[in-house]
Amino acid sequence: MTKLGLPKKTEGCQKSTLEDILRTPRDQLIGKIFSTNFSLCGGTEAELETNYIQIKMTNLSEEDSQATMLQFINVSANIFCDKEKTNNKLQELINACISHELRNPLNSLIAKNLEKKQLYKEMAALLRSQAPDVLDQIAVKLEKLVESAEVEESSGNVMKFIVQDFLDYSQIKSGKFRQNAHRFNIREGVEKAMSI
Repeated sequence: MTKLGLPKKTEGCQKSTLEDILRTPRDQLIGKIFSTNFSLCGGTEAELETNYIQIKMTNLSEEDSQATMLQFINVSANIFCDKEKTNNKLQELINACISHELRNPLNSLIAKNLEKKQLYKEMAALLRSQAPDVLDQIAVKLEKLVESAEVEESSGNVMKFIVQDFLDYSQIKSGKFRQNAHRFNIREGVEKAMSI
């Protein structure tokens, strides 16, 4: 299993010493990328970061003798560049999804606040008019206000859930994610989603 953001080229890459690579059968060397801690330019293993190398084999032949030349090509820059591109694409995707997911509940909150503002104005006008059925009309308006408050609460919960998802992504990236399972009523969830 690879870590999040590691390019597919490095899947199955295990740390290899120079001796491990030299013991690898020729047919398995071609096209394979090795993860190593040794340097072709010197330095101790403790000082070195992980490098990715690919081996190019060239068969040399002279009149009576044949030899194989192994060329160690450091492909670390390509691998790390691919990893960075993958992480950037993933980050862009997450940002786009979160932006779109937050827009709907925010639109609901704004719309419901406008609706409440209008209801308050209508209730104030009713109280000033002192019509005979004022209390019944106010009761209807109050029911609408309660309904608006429920939609606002639901929208707020949706936004809180989305932000929690974003935080979960950060925890996954840092390797500290813990799954939280909660029971919920699916019918109620669908009805709340439809009301937003």
